Amino acid sequence: MSDADRSAWQRHAAVALDAFPDSAILLRAVRDEAGRVVDGVVLDLNTACAHELRTTRDAAVGGSVGDVIPFAPRVIEHLDLALSSDGPFVVDNVLVENVYDRFRMMIDVRGVRTDDDTVLLTWRDVTAYADLLDAAVLAEHRQRLLAENASDVVLLHGNSGITTWVSPSVTQMLGWSVDAVEGTDLLDLVHPDDRAGVRTIRAAVLRGERPQGLLARFLRRDGTDRWMTCVSVPFLEDGVVVGATVGLRDVDEQVRAQQAAEFSERRYRLLAENASDVVALRDRVGRVLWISPSVSTLLGWEVDDLVGSDLLDLVHPEDRPNASEARALVNARGEEQRYVGRFRRDDGSYRWMSVSNRAVETEDGTISGAVIGLRDIHEQVLAQRAAEESEQRYRLLATHSSDVILLSNEHTDLDWVSPSSKETLGWDAEALIGRRAVEFIHPDELAMLRRNVAESTRNGATIRVRYRWARPDGTYRWVEALGRSFVDEQTGEDRRVVQLRDVHDQVLAEIELSRRARYDELTRLLNRGEILRRLGKRLGDRRRRSGIAILYCDLDGLKEVNDTLGHAAGDRLIAESADRIRGCVREADLVALNEDRERPTAYDEVGDTEVVGRLGGDEILVMLDGVDDVAHVVAIAEKLVAAVSQPIAVLDEDGAVASTITTTVSVGVAVAVEGDGTDSLVARADRAMFLAKESGGGRIVVA
Repeated sequence: MSDADRSAWQRHAAVALDAFPDSAILLRAVRDEAGRVVDGVVLDLNTACAHELRTTRDAAVGGSVGDVIPFAPRVIEHLDLALSSDGPFVVDNVLVENVYDRFRMMIDVRGVRTDDDTVLLTWRDVTAYADLLDAAVLAEHRQRLLAENASDVVLLHGNSGITTWVSPSVTQMLGWSVDAVEGTDLLDLVHPDDRAGVRTIRAAVLRGERPQGLLARFLRRDGTDRWMTCVSVPFLEDGVVVGATVGLRDVDEQVRAQQAAEFSERRYRLLAENASDVVALRDRVGRVLWISPSVSTLLGWEVDDLVGSDLLDLVHPEDRPNASEARALVNARGEEQRYVGRFRRDDGSYRWMSVSNRAVETEDGTISGAVIGLRDIHEQVLAQRAAEESEQRYRLLATHSSDVILLSNEHTDLDWVSPSSKETLGWDAEALIGRRAVEFIHPDELAMLRRNVAESTRNGATIRVRYRWARPDGTYRWVEALGRSFVDEQTGEDRRVVQLRDVHDQVLAEIELSRRARYDELTRLLNRGEILRRLGKRLGDRRRRSGIAILYCDLDGLKEVNDTLGHAAGDRLIAESADRIRGCVREADLVALNEDRERPTAYDEVGDTEVVGRLGGDEILVMLDGVDDVAHVVAIAEKLVAAVSQPIAVLDEDGAVASTITTTVSVGVAVAVEGDGTDSLVARADRAMFLAKESGGGRIVVA
């Protein structure tokens, strides 16, 4: 190469170095006697670096790193690492604090060793990009809180892992019907590569733990998969884990956008010295004089395709006015101009670019052209637009969902109510706004709800509770509420978002099923299993301060009634006698009923104060809690014997009295002693009843 060519090349190299939008600096290491790098000497730097360091090239060249660079310790560290690296040195997300007028700056650093003691370092300011990602995450979090899991999938499974219930949203989200999922293992829907993590969470939950959520792919019915967050909490009955509740939230768009961004970043890291940016030199009329080879990677064009052409031809028609204005202002004023626009790739598609235009001046100060820097921001723009579209979608969901969504402050004052409140709760949204939610909740559930809300506020967890909501006509309907506390980003106030779903028919069905499981159909007394369970519970209650006694009752002469008048008359005798026995055992007859027992959930409570049960056939057991005097027990038994001995009318098909029957009852009394269990206490009372019956019936025997 001739001297003239070399001189021209050096001029272009200097211009190209200044054209890079990132800071670049050439350093020579200064070592101590032990050979450690303790400082550096500035050999050269580009215009961007001089601007970043608040200096000039002439003032910086020859100076030490400690004198020129305010974050010198980090630069010396990177200088040492680059000299010890076999190839290009790369480190991202370096936090630099107290730099000039900024509190912090986040930079990506690249370095390459040019000889044994010389390194070219470049760094890129990514503070704005990091802040943008943080803002996007916060915005997404708030949007999802507004929707309050309206599109989430919730399912229940037992300890075996088999799904017993799944919310209908599984069809919209994954394409599977409810019937296709219920009765199967959730693991069958998890991508094979992610099943190990789901198994780990399941094992922790079945041990009673509450592990953090997991990110996993779930299979759709069409064979594709979607990224979802999976949160599981144990489901308890009487303090024992019997299964788990699992919540699935669709985060596919965010994860894939993040993966695309990570892929783009990995591709960028493979290119040394900021090769992911495109730098071009143009003349005053816009012809490209030189362009970096990275244009091939970024836009697909070869260098020879673009040299001599006008880059405006690649700008999207809608963005071309901004590009033309930027060129005109650079040519006229020499001021740097920036804009964002789409540039056409060689395949005809477009990518979003951040574009900088800096004037190039001749020795006499005439503007001869400009250096253009292109940076790919396609994923960031798409992510921002996706976030805006997501917010709009969630607002539509909140407005049109059949579930009711409420926003309130820490005092439960309702600030916003979705229009679906009219259909579900009977109230227009406007009639609820400004009122307190507690005004509409049934008094029996208020204490339970306040405890749950306080716990949720402390730990930030989502709560799921059921309570009755008052309608305008004064009636109540059962609703299931899913609520969570959050902090308003603008005001800093504590807020709460709640999703209400009508579960009235479901709760009534559960109450009826619970009643049937605990009560005898003929007598409406507690059945054998329930009366013995309650007896065992009270015998094991260490808080009990007084005694327990039982009356083991057996009707006399039932077989003769069945043989002479038929089993219908016998059933009439059992049912009427049961009513009379129950009538003799009222709370007023008892000394105490353990009023300090924890009250169960309202919709699950079925006669917790009932103390009379049918053991089977004509045998009835009465449980007396809070008695210390056996004479008091015998008095109740005598009242019971007298009531049962009264004549009982037998009706014909027309409801007229066809005949009357009279029976007696034999009663065995047993008072619990220290160490008594259910079996031993009942056995003693049974033997006493047998003695009463052997003595002729209609008698009371104390064991």
